[in-house]
Amino acid sequence: MLSLFESSKLAVGLTALAAVANAAHYEVAVGKGNKLTFEPETLTTQLGDTVTYKFFSKFHSIAQSKFDDPCHLSEGGLFSGYVPTESSDVAAPTSFTITVNDTKPLWLYCSTGEHCKAGMVHAINAPTNGTNTFDAYKSAAQKVSTAATPPVGTLPVGGIRKTHIDVGASNGSIIFSPNNITELVGTVLEFSYNPKNHSIVQSSFDKPCQPLESGFAAPFVATKQAPSGVTFEVEVKDEKPIWFYCAQTLGSHCQAGMVGAVNAPTSGNNTFDAYLSAAAKAPTSVQPSFAPLNGTLKVNETIIY
Repeated sequence: MLSLFESSKLAVGLTALAAVANAAHYEVAVGKGNKLTFEPETLTTQLGDTVTYKFFSKFHSIAQSKFDDPCHLSEGGLFSGYVPTESSDVAAPTSFTITVNDTKPLWLYCSTGEHCKAGMVHAINAPTNGTNTFDAYKSAAQKVSTAATPPVGTLPVGGIRKTHIDVGASNGSIIFSPNNITELVGTVLEFSYNPKNHSIVQSSFDKPCQPLESGFAAPFVATKQAPSGVTFEVEVKDEKPIWFYCAQTLGSHCQAGMVGAVNAPTSGNNTFDAYLSAAAKAPTSVQPSFAPLNGTLKVNETIIY
């Protein structure tokens, strides 16, 4: 028979599991159509719900403020980091997802330049009446004398910043897309498998089609579906360049240009173009004897290894 304390712990645990099982997911467009807006501007959520922010041109962010101090990043408040992208109607490969941990109001804004003062604000679970409504927050934001702009390179806090990378394409092209990325420390690289049969292996710059000792590696996944639902996730741990390739020897994918880089230098001898050129001349590609290594393999968002 359970003690009162154990029964209480079990009840709390079951409540938490129920919240996760019933959690809803929302998407918010940030700057779509070249508008300085969040769409939708407000959300009403429950405990355990998730919200993913999709970014559009040209340079936006998600930052948390206090209701009575709009356009200024709260100490310890969530921050997505800036997301540069060119398209006004196609979302950037980088997104930011938060989990609602309580139902208190969340006051959010874009910290780029004067965007917040222009009314680019957003709220979750804002009261619908009283003195602290969303309209009151937006009005106050438009009256601030100076908006706070965290420096470019400020790291993400309070959510998951994720960059999506296609492994191959629906038409069978042998390419990573995007293949030359600049990303912040803490960002999760989400490799998504497409047809036909690819792998993802980390290399060094000097040996572009050979596995890096202690590097990450994902197995070959043969599929006819695009996307296949199979993903491999790796976190950017530091600012050092990350080099990777597909080890498929049928068609010599690495040598044919199926390589990628994260935070490659933009000048000097070790640029992405130099890595691409070295891969074209590299010997036969090697796939590690065991994978996945140093990453998370998922099928339809369920971790399998």
